[in-house]
Amino acid sequence: MTNGWFKVAAFLAATIPAATVIMAVDHFLLPRLFRVSRPLTHVPAWTETAFINVPGLAALVPAVLVGTIGSGVFPGLADQYWGLPALEGWALAAVLYIAGVAVVYKLPSVRTVLGFSRPLLRADIPLTDEPIDIASEAEAATRPLAASVAPA
Repeated sequence: MTNGWFKVAAFLAATIPAATVIMAVDHFLLPRLFRVSRPLTHVPAWTETAFINVPGLAALVPAVLVGTIGSGVFPGLADQYWGLPALEGWALAAVLYIAGVAVVYKLPSVRTVLGFSRPLLRADIPLTDEPIDIASEAEAATRPLAASVAPA
């Protein structure tokens, strides 16, 4: 298997970035598109995590399949190459995740379906079109101070 490392690199190029794209869409686009924000101000313990993010998994599987099959990673399918399959998989991950959230965001249990941790299921999360994370909270806390110190 002379191209073994190329197959490993192609597999990793399809899988890890596709999951990262889903996480980036979840954090940066969902608040703007659906006013659903998953606060990143607390890292849950393993016992507090959710079982699954249904739209995330539903977007990840086809994206990984496009990226890996299209790059000829699997034996028997190695004679094909679909242009830039990893990049196509990443784009597919983003589109499918947004579509999946669009399908479920009106459900009363949307945070459960999206795999929010147990503390976040109990929390009163404001509807906002901005991501909620440590950096944005720190920035918001310094805004009044910066406004009062700024020269007139």
